[in-house]
Amino acid sequence: MNSVQLIGRVANDLELKYIRGKEGDFATLKFNVAVTKDKDKTNFIPIRVLGKLAENLVNYQKKGSLIGIQGSIEIDQYEDKDGNKRSNTYVLANGIEYLEKRETSGEVNKTEKGYVGTQQMQFDRSDYPFYD
Repeated sequence: MNSVQLIGRVANDLELKYIRGKEGDFATLKFNVAVTKDKDKTNFIPIRVLGKLAENLVNYQKKGSLIGIQGSIEIDQYEDKDGNKRSNTYVLANGIEYLEKRETSGEVNKTEKGYVGTQQMQFDRSDYPFYD
């Protein structure tokens, strides 16, 4: 079983990118989530989000927002231009929970916490050109 659940804060500005796929363009998003390990240690976990899940996250959350992430650990292996073997490890999100309520002005209200939305995505590797 390859399953990950994290709660943390969005650590950087969210910038949506589009990649051309078999069925047209689809959204991709890469960012880090800051997860507090203990009072003196915070880990910054790389996250990737695809499709509508990525589009919704960019529309409703921002740097500093508290979110919950469900997903799986993925490892991309490749050779760099010098022929050295490299790898990238990240969490591929298939579900995100927004853990802070938003005020009517669109700003996140950091004092009133609660679930404001859960988004789930069925992930089929054949939908994405970079997966075999």
